[in-house]
Amino acid sequence: MDNQNGTKQQKKLGSEDSGRIARYRKREIRNMNFQRVEEAPLNAFEREVQEKIAVEPSPLEVMIREEQLGLLQKAIVEAGDLTSLERVCIQLALDGCSQVQIAKRLGLATRTVRKHSRQAIEKLKDCLKG
Repeated sequence: MDNQNGTKQQKKLGSEDSGRIARYRKREIRNMNFQRVEEAPLNAFEREVQEKIAVEPSPLEVMIREEQLGLLQKAIVEAGDLTSLERVCIQLALDGCSQVQIAKRLGLATRTVRKHSRQAIEKLKDCLKG
């Protein structure tokens, strides 16, 4: 009986509404298929490759990163117009701290750290350009 009522209701709906329902059902099925693919477990080889990619940078990447850090350290020392707070914020960021962690460590608001970091970055850009 429910089936008959459902069919009657669908007939009452215009062809535009039934088209919308069909498109909705197709989207839902497609999304379910994507979720199944995302949830599929990785085999041992895929896990190993993902772990290596996530953990080990290439020697070239390491060399480039060290060179960039060296240039930044030099710019921090040479930039005479950096305030002490800007210098500390940038140094902590280079050490891997997030802005929230820097704010907690220095006892400041996150917005304050963000502002000083942004100002320091602009000053360092100018220093590295010149």
